[in-house]
Amino acid sequence: MWMLWLMLLLLSSLAAASSSNVKPGSGCQEKCGHVTVPYPFGIDNSMCAMNKNFFLNCSRGDSPPKLMIGDLEVFNLSIENGSMIASISTAHRCYDGLGNRNSDYNDPYVKLGNRPLRFSDTRNKLTAIGCDTSAYMGDPNGSFWTGCISMCTNESAKLNESSCSGIGCCQTPLPKSLKSLNLTLRSVYDHEDMGKFMPCDYAILADETFNIAEFQASEDKSSSNVTIEWVVREKKCPDDPNSKVYGCGDYTTCYYSENGQGYRCKCKPGFQGNPYLGCVDIDECLDKEKYHCEGKCKNTIGSYTCDCPIGMYGDGKVGCRGFRITTIIADVTVPYPFGIDDHMCAMNKNFFLNCSRRDSPLKLMIGELEVFNLSIEIGSMIASIFTSRRCYDGLGKRSSHFNNPSVSLGSRPLRFSDTRNKLTAIGCDTLAYMGDPDGSFWSGCISICTNESAKLNESSCSGIGCCQTPLPKSLKSLELTLRSVHNHEDMGEFMPFEEKKCPDDPNSKVDGCGDNTNCYYSENGQGYRCKCKPGFQGNPYLGCVDREKYHCEGKCKNTIGSYTCDCPIGMYGDGKVDCRGFHIITIVADFFSVCVISQESLNVCPSRIASSLSTRNESRMHGAVEDLVDLVEWCRLYLDSVIGAVIFNVILGILIFIGCIERRKQKNFLKNGGEILKHQSVRIFSAAELVKATKNYDESHFLGEGGFGSVYKGLT
Repeated sequence: MWMLWLMLLLLSSLAAASSSNVKPGSGCQEKCGHVTVPYPFGIDNSMCAMNKNFFLNCSRGDSPPKLMIGDLEVFNLSIENGSMIASISTAHRCYDGLGNRNSDYNDPYVKLGNRPLRFSDTRNKLTAIGCDTSAYMGDPNGSFWTGCISMCTNESAKLNESSCSGIGCCQTPLPKSLKSLNLTLRSVYDHEDMGKFMPCDYAILADETFNIAEFQASEDKSSSNVTIEWVVREKKCPDDPNSKVYGCGDYTTCYYSENGQGYRCKCKPGFQGNPYLGCVDIDECLDKEKYHCEGKCKNTIGSYTCDCPIGMYGDGKVGCRGFRITTIIADVTVPYPFGIDDHMCAMNKNFFLNCSRRDSPLKLMIGELEVFNLSIEIGSMIASIFTSRRCYDGLGKRSSHFNNPSVSLGSRPLRFSDTRNKLTAIGCDTLAYMGDPDGSFWSGCISICTNESAKLNESSCSGIGCCQTPLPKSLKSLELTLRSVHNHEDMGEFMPFEEKKCPDDPNSKVDGCGDNTNCYYSENGQGYRCKCKPGFQGNPYLGCVDREKYHCEGKCKNTIGSYTCDCPIGMYGDGKVDCRGFHIITIVADFFSVCVISQESLNVCPSRIASSLSTRNESRMHGAVEDLVDLVEWCRLYLDSVIGAVIFNVILGILIFIGCIERRKQKNFLKNGGEILKHQSVRIFSAAELVKATKNYDESHFLGEGGFGSVYKGLT
């Protein structure tokens, strides 16, 4: 017998343990009529609820079905604030105008039972409506009674407002931990001398959404909505915050209700979801509006990190200071919100581009389109798409063709510019049109001409030998289609539109290319283009000029038909011929000026130093030290006749000066984010590499003036 008793005890303990954190199965219903039933609540099957206290009844015999808890109909269940909205009966008394009651429903009784429920003390109030009315509520066991009284005249009552004004109605709050109550209604003078003015009195327990004017206008005044609060258990949270809490899922904390005993569950900071099923990590990097990050965002369990961009320092969640380094792919700048290499560098996936590093030079790609320019100011990018072509042999037969190229910009927030693009057809027996691949529109133009009339040696379409038509707005995809009206019959060899090749002899004259140019092939189909030979510059189709032809020792500025050349600061003369005086060098990388040297006697200071973020490196500083060593050597030769002690003192002073420079360099290096750059895998460029990358600081690479001097672009 005792063995049987022991087995029953063991089974009951196992059942209790197994039901301590029951999770709903896949077959659990989550809706009853129009009401969503979230876990820990459940319907239909008791296993779908946390325990019997949270098992509700779905009355499917009604239309629509009603969600019931005991005798109360439930309209809403909230996990966030631990509450439900249900309907309870009101108390009322009506009189015939002579002081006689003709209808009466008094003392409605509401009990929430043994479930961990209680009426909300912050969102409910007892409201009495009437002008000879006394309403009160109390615990059925008589432990308390509270209420209010309303007396008024016909003229003074104001019941056309949404809230209780205090005339014709009164209100009183509820006590905490209230689980059951009686509503009782009394008339002070039995409506004597009231006539038929306001014949009915009401005692209503209602939540904060209760509207007196709507209640007075409604035909059904038998019930009102009340807010009921719930807890998991009417017990305390564990003393150990890391211990498992009954009813709470993973990554949750236990917190107390402010309305009586008991606790609820909520997600820990950095997590979201239903805390009774278990919370999941929030990826803060996907919501930059809510979770601020100025740099590289990285999600972590329950939080996230934000490292400032290269060249900047501080807390990326609050604000970064310093200088932002912009990514440059070949000659294409990639400004934010666009980004490459790492998705976190872009605003979102729509602005993440591909850097094709297998190509030389590198190519910036968006889908299958190569991008050559990104503009933040006007919200545009310049990309390359295929052309449509047809070539004929002069006898009316096609020799080559590439027709119907299709371009789609996908789901990204992109569209072809309707103001900066045009469909252009070139030919003298040509019909070109564009359309949406789904056939929603087609548009095009036609060009018919003769050999004598065609004018294709101009930069823009003259209308003879070519035609143009604008693009519609909001165009995200298109097809280009080309047709010949007469199959090029009787056209002969005129305008076959066959792409030609570069001459085999590189020194021979190339049709269309100017002096000092080379011919090179397009990577997008047949045909060639022109470019300046090395050491020359200009428009290759007009002719290129020698870069050394126009001498300038200072700052060169182009003018119409000529140029000006100002000598560097500290020097004078004609920069086109020669500058004399002192050349002032400013090393911006460490934020101080270093030397003023006579260039007529010393040739140790370079004529130009690029001022950019890359000049914060040690190689530029070592360049200053090398200049000073040259100065020491010159001084040694110049002062050959001076006694050794003087030379020793000069050298010693210079060494002390170098030591001061090194200490100041280290101080400024740390002050201006050097440690951050040091750990960010930033490549340090030498002065020689900068000269080579900018083609000796050619004006074509000049971008503008920055906070620390001139800024150039370059390709290494």
